[in-house]
Amino acid sequence: MTFKSSDVYDNRRYYEIAFSFRDISQEVDLFEECFHRYSRIPVRRVLDLGCGPCPHLEELARRCYEYMGLDISEVMLASARQKAETLRIEATFIRAEMSTFTPEKPVDFAFTLLGSLYAETTAELLSHFATVAAALNPGGLYLLDGCISFRWTDPAGEDESWSIERGGEDRGKISPGGSDRSSRSDL
Repeated sequence: MTFKSSDVYDNRRYYEIAFSFRDISQEVDLFEECFHRYSRIPVRRVLDLGCGPCPHLEELARRCYEYMGLDISEVMLASARQKAETLRIEATFIRAEMSTFTPEKPVDFAFTLLGSLYAETTAELLSHFATVAAALNPGGLYLLDGCISFRWTDPAGEDESWSIERGGEDRGKISPGGSDRSSRSDL
């Protein structure tokens, strides 16, 4: 079974399966180590850029951080809002591009994980950095993880794919150009 990458990002369940290898608690431990080592201000408010279904929301709230999530996908934001409501966590969600957003309040820490930063031009990338800088309180931090993907030899991204299993059962291959999409109710 092959899915297009957009299928993963438009369906919370597929996203959660695809990224189930992550240890969110350890990722937040890393954030806090960065706060301790590099922040010049106390970190209270965090901004998750490209938040998807907000996998860090619960752990960050448990550790008493105020959560703000930003995504371009209304499908993912609806899922994130539902998750926050279910967990009874107060959070702010913004639908916007990463290169042109303006949060209601400045943040102390912003992060973009799993290569979620996408810019087609240098101008877009510089706009993103300027926008994040404007969103941060003076002395705040920006953590960018896995952000570089050079596809000049394959601009369509057709050679990028991966697969994942859950419970010993193959859950399918994820591919940007995938077209063999089977319908499965157990995903």
